[in-house]
Amino acid sequence: MHPLLAVLKHRAWRVAVVEGEPYDMPAFLSGRYPGLPSEVWALLGTVRECVRVDEASWLLGAPDYDHRTLPFRWNEYEVMATEAARSSQERSRIASFWNLHFPFWLSVSSDYDYLAVRLDDGAVVHGFAPEWESPTLVAPSFQECVERMATECATADAGYPWSVFV
Repeated sequence: MHPLLAVLKHRAWRVAVVEGEPYDMPAFLSGRYPGLPSEVWALLGTVRECVRVDEASWLLGAPDYDHRTLPFRWNEYEVMATEAARSSQERSRIASFWNLHFPFWLSVSSDYDYLAVRLDDGAVVHGFAPEWESPTLVAPSFQECVERMATECATADAGYPWSVFV
């Protein structure tokens, strides 16, 4: 089991991993996010379920991207932003943003927060409603984000923005 998943399980998260070979990345995702760093799916492809006990935060696993397990779709915030857009130009700007940001962690415990991999440089950003398309940098890489999250999970008082997710 990946160290982050082990820490989350220790915190009483519902964590289930794939037995055997990990899930393949769905074709619609690999088509939309061709520049996604391989280490991202190397982790997410092993996750069947990873949900905080209060069901307000999720590390997305392969089944979540197929809309099978969560009350929120993996791209729920993009859908919400698009529905709230007032013009085709605004909808286009939103689509352009999300085509370059791969969400992998969602939380509804605060302001509809997310963590996403920014495809142009592999960094991880944190965004929240109502300005989802104005995220802040939290880690220069997915690997560093995962390591930091595991460290924050192991402490009693995780700092912001990590506390929103754990």
